[in-house]
Amino acid sequence: MAFDIKRVLSKLNIKTLFKKPRPKLAQYKSKDFPVQLFLSANRPTISVCVLTKDCASTIDNTLSVLDDCLANGYIDQVVVVDAHSQDGTPEIARRHEAQVFGQDDLLAQFGPTLGKGDAMWRAQSVLTGDIVVYQDGDLYDSPIESPVERPAYISLQNSSA
Repeated sequence: MAFDIKRVLSKLNIKTLFKKPRPKLAQYKSKDFPVQLFLSANRPTISVCVLTKDCASTIDNTLSVLDDCLANGYIDQVVVVDAHSQDGTPEIARRHEAQVFGQDDLLAQFGPTLGKGDAMWRAQSVLTGDIVVYQDGDLYDSPIESPVERPAYISLQNSSA
């Protein structure tokens, strides 16, 4: 008895055979979190992880904003994880309040870092916050300077005065 794979496959709906329903992801907007949450003494701690590779032209601006957030108590930790930058990015980052690590120095027992996702995973070994925020270091404008986030940052500044 011959096995006819074409006949078997024609009876199956291949397009839906391997598709699994995706779970609905939790999505939040900044308006879901009242400003007072970030100013209360018992707020969750927040760590910001900035991922960099050859970001010397943009990292200074990004870390200046994060330094201000650290000084005002809005965040608790800033970590820079660098991917072998050749343009002096780690040296610039060390002039700020950030802890700076080479991506291969984190969890070195696992060998060389295998991409950005691996670097993010390794960064968790040094991040201490209840909430972790990942940010690319090559943004041209700081996220605080974007039109969407600026009003929230301004209201945080105004409410702490």
